Amino acid sequence: MSTIPSTRLKIVAQQGPKALIAASIVWQSTSVYAVQAMLAQRPEATRLILYLHDGVPTDEPAAMVSATVATVRRQGTLVVGVYVGPQEHLERLEGIFGAADTLPVARLREVPQALGRVLQRAAATRRLGRR
Repeated sequence: MSTIPSTRLKIVAQQGPKALIAASIVWQSTSVYAVQAMLAQRPEATRLILYLHDGVPTDEPAAMVSATVATVRRQGTLVVGVYVGPQEHLERLEGIFGAADTLPVARLREVPQALGRVLQRAAATRRLGRR
């Protein structure tokens, strides 16, 4: 499924989301794959990962995160990068998630309206609800 070491996925499976942030250890690709694995067990046809971010990946190359996002999308999950805060790194996040699937918002309270636009566009292009 991924190029992430299986030991990282086992840690996440055993400890859940807290393993991704414990002791300042954050593995972006691992977290996306772990969430995808959890969503794959759900019966709903629509699967969505909202990836909240504050700028630039620091724990692994942006190209690796982008490849992970592309793999998860091919499995039928919509992945949206939500970039909260000053937007000086917007271009870098768009490089990972794509301009259409990056939500640049200055404040967290702006997310619902911006997300609504992305979901409407995804539904119109039939990216939602596929299996």
